[in-house]
Amino acid sequence: MVSLYEQRQYLFQERQRRVRKYSNTVSWLRLLFFALAVAALTYGWYSTFDILAYAAIPFVSVFVWLIVRHMRLKEEIDFLQKIVQINIECRQRLEGSWTDFAQRGSHYIDNSHPYSSDLDIFGQGSLFQYLNATTSFLGERLLAGQLRQPNPADQIKPRQDAVSDLAKRLDFRQNFQAAGMDDLFRRQDPQIVINWSEDRQKTSPGWKRL
Repeated sequence: MVSLYEQRQYLFQERQRRVRKYSNTVSWLRLLFFALAVAALTYGWYSTFDILAYAAIPFVSVFVWLIVRHMRLKEEIDFLQKIVQINIECRQRLEGSWTDFAQRGSHYIDNSHPYSSDLDIFGQGSLFQYLNATTSFLGERLLAGQLRQPNPADQIKPRQDAVSDLAKRLDFRQNFQAAGMDDLFRRQDPQIVINWSEDRQKTSPGWKRL
């Protein structure tokens, strides 16, 4: 599994490098078409050929399209960086360096609780520190709640089935987690994030074809 996450890390880093290179090209083209639009407008305005000013229209149109395209490329670069970070953390968990994770859940320790202050449930080197991949306060609190109380017997099997299903959907899991790391999605209903992640997985070319 370590090699899988390592491979994904490098593949998404390479994809990010290619997208960043393309983004830089779009940035230069944006500057070029802006200069062409200004030149056409200025020349048409001050020359006897007023009609040349209309030549600025297609240049402006392309310039606006390039602005939109550049913004989307920046969003993709940011998203790919999140995926890279997720795979790095997956490797750290498997390699035993997860005890460096910042989120330890120490504030969930309750000395009056039967076991939350014991058994390494919370705090440095705890189960919470190992498991926590949440991206919001609500998600973190839900995880802490699950660790602080035993699950009803009738919920164990459905949860095992859910874990088994999610285990097969690596792209979905990582897309969903990366989406949750975005401040915009943190303010959204969780179902919106789920729908977005599933749609992205359907339209994504897939990491194996990068």
